[in-house]
Amino acid sequence: RKEDSFMIRKSDLDTNGHVNNAKYVAMALEYMEETQNITSMRVDYRKAAFYGDRIFPVIYEEDNKTIVELRSEEEEIFVVVEFEKK
Repeated sequence: RKEDSFMIRKSDLDTNGHVNNAKYVAMALEYMEETQNITSMRVDYRKAAFYGDRIFPVIYEEDNKTIVELRSEEEEIFVVVEFEKK
């Protein structure tokens, strides 16, 4: 499923001007209904996002996993976060 897009803020950036890796995870967690049931997480960083970029989240549910892709307007993937649940 596709969710509403949002803009990268200055507070999302690290000292190199890219989105901080922990911020990507925090963004992905916003699309989890329950976080206390997460047993593992895998993060695949693909492309750096910068201030002013627009993020287009796409969420996939399968069995005991939720996969969150944070994409650019051009459909390029910034990061894929996979959460495994109990």
